[in-house]
Amino acid sequence: AGGQQCYNHQCDVGMISVREDYPIGMSMLPASERGAKTSYFSSFGLIKWFEFGTDAEEIGFWPSNLFRQSSGNYLEWGGEVFTASLPGPQMGYGIFPFEHIRYDAYVKRVAILDDNYNFDTKVDYMESFSDDNAGYKVIDFVKSEFQEAGHVIFYGGPGLDH
Repeated sequence: AGGQQCYNHQCDVGMISVREDYPIGMSMLPASERGAKTSYFSSFGLIKWFEFGTDAEEIGFWPSNLFRQSSGNYLEWGGEVFTASLPGPQMGYGIFPFEHIRYDAYVKRVAILDDNYNFDTKVDYMESFSDDNAGYKVIDFVKSEFQEAGHVIFYGGPGLDH
């Protein structure tokens, strides 16, 4: 919307929340433990609506007046670490990722819905970016040995105070 970036719920150019019980920016609990046999996950979907969970509950939407067309040719997503008490907190499990689902923080099954409503599950044309490679690392991993995971993005790092 006019070149502004809105990654949370605190600006007037972004998503309109329709569920107060799912505040944007909330912590996802329970949290997985590094190396544990069981890991916890959440499912998200974005198709003008922000959907959460395996039942695709609608959490919020982007109003049509923000868009000049019904589809796009460029998609951007990412994450940010923040704490009010530290200048550079840990991300993920606090270590640099080494491309293993059991030991790294990750996003799996990354896919894009094209203008013909077909899912591109490979998404093999992405560019990675990090503005602090000393404290954080992101690995875009298309050819995973974990086939059920699909396209995986691993992330983590000790932060600025490592």
